[in-house]
Amino acid sequence: MTFLTIMMLISYLLVAFVTIYGLRAKFLIVIRLLSGLGFLSMLVSNILPVQGIDDYMMLLLAISIIFSVEITAFKVRHDNRHLYLIHAFTVAMAIALVVYLFVV
Repeated sequence: MTFLTIMMLISYLLVAFVTIYGLRAKFLIVIRLLSGLGFLSMLVSNILPVQGIDDYMMLLLAISIIFSVEITAFKVRHDNRHLYLIHAFTVAMAIALVVYLFVV
């Protein structure tokens, strides 16, 4: 189940990258949002039943990654190109989530 969650994270980040920087169509935005919901539901099914603070931290990391991607999409749509820190935090949170999934 951990492997599937990591694959959903990678696919979500790839879909988000393509829809934000490559192809800009309304149905691709919907696909990005559905991919984010799929990643979140996969993580929730991985950590159920929630037994401690570790599971809440994983859930908060996943929500932070999704919000970070949506902030990036908003800033790109409004032609703001100062995105280096957002990308760095997104990658750092994704790496932290993958490490956290293997440790816990």
